[in-house]
Amino acid sequence: MAAQQYAIKVFGQSFQVTSEKSEDDVSTVAAYVDRKMRERARESKTIMPLRVAIMTALGIAEELFEKNGEGLRLRNGREGVTG
Repeated sequence: MAAQQYAIKVFGQSFQVTSEKSEDDVSTVAAYVDRKMRERARESKTIMPLRVAIMTALGIAEELFEKNGEGLRLRNGREGVTG
């Protein structure tokens, strides 16, 4: 599939993204990230978008490592990050 541009909205911000994935796939990922960011904002009681985005990215990365059976070990040997 050729790369397409899609309009998405995450945490109240609109973006144009280019992807070879389908519009449905891109929308699903954007909705997941939006949901995770809103959860993180509620938990941390901060609305600073950059802080929420970084903490959300760390949380999603941690989920990925755990699902891939890597536990909380990163490739460089450091322990995982929690927020």
